[in-house]
Amino acid sequence: MTITFGCSLAFVLVLLFTLWIPKVETILGLHQQQERAVAQEAASKAAILELENRSKQDVNAPYRKQLKGLEIQVTEQERTIEDLTSSLILPNKMTQVFSELLDERYLKIIKLKNLEAKPIELDQKQTDSSVLFKHGLSLKLQGRYLNTMDYIKQIESQPWKLYWESLDFKMEKYPNGVLDLKVHSISTSDHVLGL
Repeated sequence: MTITFGCSLAFVLVLLFTLWIPKVETILGLHQQQERAVAQEAASKAAILELENRSKQDVNAPYRKQLKGLEIQVTEQERTIEDLTSSLILPNKMTQVFSELLDERYLKIIKLKNLEAKPIELDQKQTDSSVLFKHGLSLKLQGRYLNTMDYIKQIESQPWKLYWESLDFKMEKYPNGVLDLKVHSISTSDHVLGL
């Protein structure tokens, strides 16, 4: 009976293993497939989340920042131009402006020299961007100190805006001295002015 029972038990066990092992393998295979599907789902969700985040980002932000910088640069250049053109003298008036500087009865002109027109660079990166030019005049006058002071006041009271480059008065023989001055104005013309 023990042999029969042992054989029966062995037969039942072999039968169970024979029937059960393919099912266990199938279950293990399904479990692995499930794990792979869960991993793929997680990867897909991460990719979707990344795409959603990208879609919320402004792809034009760097261009907007660059445009803002250029707008600031243009505003600064416009301000510079406005500062310069507030005292702009039209090319056809330049000769009149400098002629009025020479209309002085109490001082003697010793030396008069037109200085070459120099471009005013608004943007230091570009050398051919000049639309404004600095016109200079060098004068050496002789006369009394008080007359030279009146002459300087006359220059400053003109409706034209002139910029002082240098001003020097040297006493020669009392009461006379020599006034050496350089002034310039701003114009849109690069032609040397004829007086």
